[in-house]
Amino acid sequence: GPGDVLDTDDPELLAAIMASAGGEVDEDLMAQAIRRAKNEEESRQRQLLLDQQEDEYEESLRVDQERQLQEEMRRREELEAKRRAEEEEEEARIRAETEEAEALEAEERRKASIEEKIAEAKASLTPEPEKGTPGRLDVMVKMPDGKRIKRAFVSSEPLGLVYSFVVAEIGEAIALRDFRLVATMPRRVFEDRASSMKDAGLEPQTLLLVEMIGEEE
Repeated sequence: GPGDVLDTDDPELLAAIMASAGGEVDEDLMAQAIRRAKNEEESRQRQLLLDQQEDEYEESLRVDQERQLQEEMRRREELEAKRRAEEEEEEARIRAETEEAEALEAEERRKASIEEKIAEAKASLTPEPEKGTPGRLDVMVKMPDGKRIKRAFVSSEPLGLVYSFVVAEIGEAIALRDFRLVATMPRRVFEDRASSMKDAGLEPQTLLLVEMIGEEE
């Protein structure tokens, strides 16, 4: 019967159905009940749509807020990374400037020490004796690079004057390096700078070699 067509709790629709079951159909009542049911369904659908739209809006808002939060965090991380990079760059610059200043200072000290050594060596040298002076020695000194230097001394003078002559003549290349004077064939080492050249055994014509100490040839 008509009751199988509509499933509704609407009392007027039920009344219309019941009336039709009795053989009397009130078409206006039936149409009104159907319209109401249809309106209610449309209203329910509209509400569902509104609820869905509201849910979608809230989800969109949540996604936007999350995106904004992530963007803010990314921006802060970039700023922090930039700040750290600038700090490291500044520290590196200061470190480089400090190292450069220390290197310059060390080089200045080294040069001052060289100049002092050379000045002391030159100041310690006595006047070179004239030819024919009793006890005169002609000393030739050969450097490791083959360069030769020559000077006359008096045999009573200390051996240290020959060392001073080498420093004064060669200068910066040897001033701060350790070296000894040696003779070959047979090999003899002359290191007692306080002894006289005569006591050290220097001949009137002597060839000495400069031998660096603690350096690989």
